[in-house]
Amino acid sequence: MAATIAAHPSAAVNAEMHADAHEAPTSDTLAGDKLNHDTLAHETVSPASAHPAPSSPASVAVVLVSSGDLDLLDRSLDALARQDLACAWEVLIVDDEPSPGTARMVAQWVTRTAPRDGGGASTSPRSRHGPQLRYLEHHGPRHGPSPGAARNLGWQAADAAVIAFTDEACVPATDWLRRGLAAFSSSSSSLSSASASAAAGVDAVCGRVDATLPRQATEFHLREHLRASAELNSCNWFCRRSVLERLGGFDERFMDAAAMDADMHFRLLEARLVMVRAPASAVSHPLTAAGWADSLTRLRFLDGDALLYKKHPRRYVDSRRRPPDWHDLAVVAALLMTAAGIRLHHEVWAVSAGGTWLVLTAMLCIRRLRDTAKTPSHIAAVLLTSPFVPPVALFWRLVGAVRHRIMYA
Repeated sequence: MAATIAAHPSAAVNAEMHADAHEAPTSDTLAGDKLNHDTLAHETVSPASAHPAPSSPASVAVVLVSSGDLDLLDRSLDALARQDLACAWEVLIVDDEPSPGTARMVAQWVTRTAPRDGGGASTSPRSRHGPQLRYLEHHGPRHGPSPGAARNLGWQAADAAVIAFTDEACVPATDWLRRGLAAFSSSSSSLSSASASAAAGVDAVCGRVDATLPRQATEFHLREHLRASAELNSCNWFCRRSVLERLGGFDERFMDAAAMDADMHFRLLEARLVMVRAPASAVSHPLTAAGWADSLTRLRFLDGDALLYKKHPRRYVDSRRRPPDWHDLAVVAALLMTAAGIRLHHEVWAVSAGGTWLVLTAMLCIRRLRDTAKTPSHIAAVLLTSPFVPPVALFWRLVGAVRHRIMYA
């Protein structure tokens, strides 16, 4: 179920917002880099969804997924309002955790971005070439979060030939959209020679995500930094709408955005579609601190690995190179043998198995602390959670294997 911002009490603001939707672009020039509109014009556009859309097609639609953090959303919308794109475009804010606060903030940004005359009154919306903001509520499935469902809701409600994806935690550079769209044109100087030769048939573009590690990096920071360098990161990704329609959008069964992105990348490769990298199209992703139990709560996403392996067994093995996690199996086995030894009053058995479990758990702690901050709080979090990591990880892998009916390593 989705709802536009018209459902919000600020109906007057929404009326102005949708009046802007009828603005016709006056320039096809993207600050020196021309987007091939003739190429985009032939793209197939699906029938209009239940959400009001601009009557004149936008050059690009930005799907911004929000999870309810108003400070992050405000920062991201501020960066989008500063884009140097000189043509019609829109931003669809998909509220993954619908709240009146998010709707009010979007309504405030609609008012804030409206042009003003000398007396402070709003001028004709047709004179503005900034983003047209639209708010969509996403009520996720009951079985758990689905980052793919929120993104699918956004691009299906858009009315543009090219869809750009990001989320509230990212801060796009001023030229993010312009340079991302330029990568669809063979005239882009930011592409390598090999990419430029194929750019006339580019189906998708992956920009650069700058996730700078803080001085006192934790496991969470290292994981997010690694994800930023993935082959496809939906925090900064452009795709033709016709390609999304052909592939059926994102797979909504994935609860982890990283696995969802990997699945989309594999599907692009298997469909022999062309995706190029545009490092000049950048967004920054400031890394914030995570809770002390984050390493445990995120293990529930491991069940998605089974689905990824089931859909793309060869590419999963080739790209992830994950051998069977014998460490987790050994830790759980030692723990069970310790319990059995105590239950059977077998001291040698219990002490030997318990010592093995203690050594393996200590090795896990050392591995988790490698290349991370050695602050007292982080060390304490690692020591407290490490005994639970192997059994919890093994549990969720088994859940994935059963749920998706596939045995995998």
